[in-house]
Amino acid sequence: SRPVIRGQDGARVKVTQNATESMDVSSLSPDHAVTVDSQLAQKVEVIRGPSTLLYSAGSVGGLVNVVDTKIPTVMPENSYEGNVGVRYNSGNDEKLGHAGVTLGLGSNVALRVEGLKREANDYITPNYSVTEDHGDHTHTIKERRVGNTFSESDNVNVGLSWIGERGFAGVSYSNRQDKYGLPGHSHEYESCHPHGDHLHCGGHDDHDHSDEHDHTAHDDHDHDHSGAGPWIDLKTERYDFRSELNEPFVGFKKLRAQASYTDYQHDEIEGSEAMTTFESKAYEGRIELVHNPIAQWEGVWGVQASQQKLDISGEEAIFAPNKTQKYSLVGLEHRQFGDVHVELGTRFDHQKIEIDSKQKDYDGNAISVSGAANWEFKPDYTLSLSASHQQRLPTAQELYSNGGHFATNTYELGNENLDKEK
Repeated sequence: SRPVIRGQDGARVKVTQNATESMDVSSLSPDHAVTVDSQLAQKVEVIRGPSTLLYSAGSVGGLVNVVDTKIPTVMPENSYEGNVGVRYNSGNDEKLGHAGVTLGLGSNVALRVEGLKREANDYITPNYSVTEDHGDHTHTIKERRVGNTFSESDNVNVGLSWIGERGFAGVSYSNRQDKYGLPGHSHEYESCHPHGDHLHCGGHDDHDHSDEHDHTAHDDHDHDHSGAGPWIDLKTERYDFRSELNEPFVGFKKLRAQASYTDYQHDEIEGSEAMTTFESKAYEGRIELVHNPIAQWEGVWGVQASQQKLDISGEEAIFAPNKTQKYSLVGLEHRQFGDVHVELGTRFDHQKIEIDSKQKDYDGNAISVSGAANWEFKPDYTLSLSASHQQRLPTAQELYSNGGHFATNTYELGNENLDKEK
């Protein structure tokens, strides 16, 4: 599931891949997987302060940027290099293997191929029990494993780069497939509907019960997905382009450009039938310029643009198909004053959401600023002071949702009149 940083989660904690959004639907719900695997990462950065505004607004607590090597940026030593890893986890019988190799094809071309495979059973937890309803009485049964928490994953990345003395340009293709259970999925409150600011759940008995759709308890080693309760079948393909050029023209140190296209789909399956399907097709691009020092200030400025078309169909289609477009201008400056390092960041966002319903479209702007001073009063010791005012524009989910979400046992009701969050 998505990370939680300083109490913030969901849309308030951005997860990026090489500074671009993952463009999945993980921010819609905690039962939707993040399609970035840390096992294939070169490093995972948790960023806080003015630097967050280079990537997004509204992530005051911080954001996570996963840096990988699927697009080579330097030629491998001796024309080749590689890595391999295996892991076993006793808590859920997880078996994981990953491997990657980078090959130098001549003096300026590098090829990267990497893959990962993971299989995990339901996880073990102490003092866990489930309650079974038997008409006029219930039974509490102690279980060793939490039912329907299995997961499987297959991931393949292929990247090709041209690398020269002044920089590189490369492309990559990624294919990821996941299958995993939804342990909290329940139709217990399926008939509930909103009345003003509260829910009415008429038609249910007064006592607690679990109907035939509640599949939280299962056999100890159930790998037959068709009988394991609700589960997700996820497939995503992603195409990336990245380029970096040193000293592109007078006054600038570096030019960075990148673009991506993501085709994502997952089915939420009960029995053998896909009850809900999430489809997302998204583009993103960004260009950054790192300038030479001006009055001892160094920094980077850039533009970013993205578009995501989201379509949910089936029983949990809680809002209509929509298209979100966002355009951003970002900047980060920093300077050293003796033992104090000062950072200043700013971001302007323009967002437009078109909804395929009678609800009104959204159009809004947001401005965010942030500053930090880091005083290294003693070697290896720093005292920091930061201030931030960030504005986050609402998502389609927050504006237009109207329906039950069984995986989290909630009813989601949006508000098309929302303003930006400050």
